Amino acid sequence: EKVKVVLVPNGGGFGGKEDLSVQGHTALFAYLLRKPVKIT
Repeated sequence: EKVKVVLVPNGGGFGGKEDLSVQGHTALFAYLLRKPVKIT
């Protein structure tokens, strides 16, 4: 099965404000649940 992780650029000013700590977990949850998962 395919799992697609889309990271939307966020931030600006003096560096990005992206949180890269949850994308892996989110992809795993989507794979296990076999449903779309969205981080808000």
